[in-house]
Amino acid sequence: MSRSYPLKYMCISIFLVISVIGMLYSLNLQDEVEISDILCRYEQSGTYNYLAILYPNILYNKTILEPGNPIYAPITHLLNITFHYNFTSEKIGNITLYYAIYGRLASKKWSKNFTLVTPSVKRAFGDSITYTFSTSLNITRIIKIAEKLRRETGALEEFYDYIITPKMRVIAETEVGMIDKKFEPNFTISFPKGGDGYIDIKGLSHKDEGTIEKRKVIVLGWVRGLKYTFMTLTGALSVAQAYAIWNIMSARVRMSDADKKLKMIRKKYKDLIVEAGETVTMKEKVTTTVNVSSFKDLVRVADQLMKPIIFSSEEKAYTFRVIDGATEYVYTIKRD
Repeated sequence: MSRSYPLKYMCISIFLVISVIGMLYSLNLQDEVEISDILCRYEQSGTYNYLAILYPNILYNKTILEPGNPIYAPITHLLNITFHYNFTSEKIGNITLYYAIYGRLASKKWSKNFTLVTPSVKRAFGDSITYTFSTSLNITRIIKIAEKLRRETGALEEFYDYIITPKMRVIAETEVGMIDKKFEPNFTISFPKGGDGYIDIKGLSHKDEGTIEKRKVIVLGWVRGLKYTFMTLTGALSVAQAYAIWNIMSARVRMSDADKKLKMIRKKYKDLIVEAGETVTMKEKVTTTVNVSSFKDLVRVADQLMKPIIFSSEEKAYTFRVIDGATEYVYTIKRD
């Protein structure tokens, strides 16, 4: 076996490991990127405003209270509420608005629903559509209904809410695509226990934005090329490594006829053979060389002369010698 085979095998193995690592790394890279082009932006908004109509009182010394001032249930008669809805788009088109408005008086244990505006439709052409709704809530009546519900259900909840829920759905047909969005901006009035105390109001402003987008996929050519390169290189190196291993194993398994014969002789006559440390060079002393035809003949000569058999491995042959003065007896096994 050539000494270069193990070195070649080691180099191939190192490059194969590097290639596998590179392949695994490249396979984890994203070779496609999805991007979006915004074709149209649109927005829905819902805002509430209110005025509290009070009973005569000494706290404020007036009967109309604007937003931002604390509202107390015992002195509040009505809550006049206005809801304004607005839809705008960057693109014009046919716009259809479906809407209905509901009220719900509820605690954690009970609830009662009210219909404030039955389902209706409004249409327009352009880039916007609006809708305005106004109602007057009788706070005194709501508190009485809540107390009755508490008694009927036996669920004496400390707190309850009156919630106004507009259910809006807008459909707009534009030149760049369809818009179909729902919008439910809640307005919540929270009452204290028994209707006595501070009324909390939440949800005065709501907004929902959206876009019509065109999505496209961009292929990253350098990433895909990197993947294919490492995959091809890994495959080629795997084949090369398999071939190198096969060569090494075959060299170990194969043995020439000369090596087989040498192995048999050294095993059978190991006590008679002396290994020469380096190639024997005694031509100046040896004047006669006798070539014997078999190793057995050389063994008989060694026995008769009581000389050792000297073995040397040369480039083209394995040589056994028995030296007797100026005469040498030689048996040679030629290498394949």
